[in-house]
Amino acid sequence: MSQREDRQQSIEDILAGCSNRVRKDHINEICHTHSWSPPEVTYRMLFVIEDYKLLYCDLPKCGSTTFKTILGDLVMPVGYDYDMNHFTDVTGYRMFDDLSKEEQEVVMKDYFKMIVLRHPLDRLRSTYMDKLMLVDPDGNRTRENYKKGIKQYLIEKGQVTEESFELHKDIMNFEQFLDLVSLQRANFKNIHWDTYWNLCSPCEFKYDLIIKLETLNDDVQGLYDYLRSVNSSARLPEVIPRTHIRIRDKNANRLSVVSDMLKDMNQDIITNITELYRKDMIWAGYDWNREDGAICKLGSRSCC
Repeated sequence: MSQREDRQQSIEDILAGCSNRVRKDHINEICHTHSWSPPEVTYRMLFVIEDYKLLYCDLPKCGSTTFKTILGDLVMPVGYDYDMNHFTDVTGYRMFDDLSKEEQEVVMKDYFKMIVLRHPLDRLRSTYMDKLMLVDPDGNRTRENYKKGIKQYLIEKGQVTEESFELHKDIMNFEQFLDLVSLQRANFKNIHWDTYWNLCSPCEFKYDLIIKLETLNDDVQGLYDYLRSVNSSARLPEVIPRTHIRIRDKNANRLSVVSDMLKDMNQDIITNITELYRKDMIWAGYDWNREDGAICKLGSRSCC
């Protein structure tokens, strides 16, 4: 067995519950069964850490800040205050898009590839809370960037007039946000609510490690195990570092919040938004129904 296979087997042994192997087998089956392809292949979210032969698909609102901090701490001083907008400039890490064709082929063949996921509807909830509802610099920028699209939508719905919107800077509610996202208008597109399928090309990149935020505390050990197998002295945090993710007791259902938010929502809006993210939910192992709400479902298995 090769060193890379040894590392992978170790990770299979570490992950509990709905194991990494089950997740990988599920994705492989979906890719084999369905002839889906993204409208255009994009590599803009793929980080390459050459010293560790690691490729990471950096999905916004899927622990992005947390995992970039973990990976950044491998090369930066302890406690370094990262500007995530200039992460590659600071760390020296590269983007897959910037590699030559030959370098890309080496990465796809030989590098260890990881992705971090969460239920798409919970990701939308988190995006809405952080980018449109909370009063913080980043949220303010998002609202300003998409003010035209938000205003157009609210005026069409009869919620505001041109004058009242400018006066009160009305913020749409979560139901309206989902409705507007489902319309896929050019003036309201953003990587924070783009699909996993478009951003991470799961059938092109065969990911070796699939981490779920729903089981983050257990799953992150798989990453740590891989990094230590490359460098036994790798500096890794004892707990998840400086994270915006609120980690609950592992027995708590982190999907209950978004389920409660959706249970009384307009059925047509839920149908439209779940249809938009249907591919994401199928291949990543999630589902939604009125009775159970947002759930994990890997084929016939009710685990994440």
